[in-house]
Amino acid sequence: MSSFWQLYQKSVFPLAPVMADNVKYVGNHSFVAIGVECREPDETQHMLEWHQDAVICDPWLLEFRRESKTSKSDNTGAYTAEEFRDSTKYFFNDHDKVTVIFSIAGQL
Repeated sequence: MSSFWQLYQKSVFPLAPVMADNVKYVGNHSFVAIGVECREPDETQHMLEWHQDAVICDPWLLEFRRESKTSKSDNTGAYTAEEFRDSTKYFFNDHDKVTVIFSIAGQL
């Protein structure tokens, strides 16, 4: 989860590692969300209920979209929850339901 560490070192908060289960071909997938908090560890949330300023950082999706012949994306790997859900809806069997593993509001 190098994206998490890079953002943490740059003091980007609140910051949360997120896990999506039941993903086609890979089983589960993790990524990082900025502007997302959880009340307890391993909290199930729906991405589309996050604040509209939340940003998802996912290098895997960036590479996937770059290699796709149908994508016209010039995205930098940062997505709103809606953009992310639209880009992953064929892979994420649970749609926008994810597990927020924990969240950090500031430097530890």
